[in-house]
Amino acid sequence: GTPGVYAAVMANSFSTASPFGNVRWWQFDTGSGSLIPRPRFVAGPGADYGSGSGVQCLNPEPGPGTCLFLADESASDPNGSPNRIALREYDPTGTLMSEQFLTDGAPLPGARSDSSRMVSDAGGNLWVSWRDSSAGQPEYVVRRSPDSGQTFDPVYRLSGGEPQGTGFESIFDFVKKGYSAAAGGEAYFAWAGQRESVFFSGLFNVYDTNDFDRDQSSAAVDCNDSDPTAQATPTLLGNLSIGEISGGVRLSWDSQAATAGSGTVYDLVKGSVGDLRGTGTYAAVACLTGGETGASFDDLSPDPPSGTADYYLGRARNSCGSAGYGDASVNPDPRDDLDSAGPCP
Repeated sequence: GTPGVYAAVMANSFSTASPFGNVRWWQFDTGSGSLIPRPRFVAGPGADYGSGSGVQCLNPEPGPGTCLFLADESASDPNGSPNRIALREYDPTGTLMSEQFLTDGAPLPGARSDSSRMVSDAGGNLWVSWRDSSAGQPEYVVRRSPDSGQTFDPVYRLSGGEPQGTGFESIFDFVKKGYSAAAGGEAYFAWAGQRESVFFSGLFNVYDTNDFDRDQSSAAVDCNDSDPTAQATPTLLGNLSIGEISGGVRLSWDSQAATAGSGTVYDLVKGSVGDLRGTGTYAAVACLTGGETGASFDDLSPDPPSGTADYYLGRARNSCGSAGYGDASVNPDPRDDLDSAGPCP
């Protein structure tokens, strides 16, 4: 809680009995210019110990008795505002095994960063969260490690407020010790933030490795587990039909929202049958509409000249991809070019 540079330099006395061990860390004292020892008594492996920056002792990976020390630091000034989150790993002899600055992955690495916390589950997942000020006002972000702190995934923004950096967020004293927890690949975060007014609202988010986008489709089968509106790659557009309406025609098709995801959209192209028969290609096709969210579209353009006809093709797509406009009965298939470089975006 005191501003300054913190350094963990020794961890020892790791016994199997309770308490699990005595971890000694050090605070830089600007008055004396020296490091002052601060003991911390560890109750057991696999938990966040006490308030402040946090200590995590791991067992058995990356090794029995290995401890991770998390600290809010100033990169250059012992008395400066914290602008980096450091994670250091020490063995039982106090030897520094590794050092990582998690804020290096932030949008603005030199921005103020503080209130870091660390939590883990029993499966080697470790989450480090902190307040990041890259966008202006501090907002909560997190990085997850799948291997007990050896490597980390990119920064993930826990806060969903828009626009970013406009509302102040904090965990405050009354929830500092219990704002995060983890179990079975899931980490839970609670904090307070300004949303609709200057008053603070309670906020909550989950980092779920089994269903990252929380769309009820597990990561094992979800085609894009970062997009809650996509669960599967769309299939060929089904039951595309045309019906006459006043002033034009209505095209309709089967929605794939229930199978591919609510973010599935539809593109329709239109061309002349005469052009298709004359060239054998779809070079003259035009995009009738792109990104339709519903399952129908009204084409109110003029009828083709007497003795001619128009044709329509459609496709469904989402962030996972598309099955395209279908296949022709000839080889090479001219619809391949339509799929790869069609007129719709």
